[in-house]
Amino acid sequence: MSIKNVIAILVIVLVLAGGATALYHLDNGEGHRTSHDVSAKTASD
Repeated sequence: MSIKNVIAILVIVLVLAGGATALYHLDNGEGHRTSHDVSAKTASD
């Protein structure tokens, strides 16, 4: 394998891992953010 192939594979793995991590945080954070927004709206009312 050439060095370009190794770099390409590493970049693809990092991008996939980063995307998976971002989706994981969005899924986990959405309910928390929504409840926080509702709490803030309730407090401001």
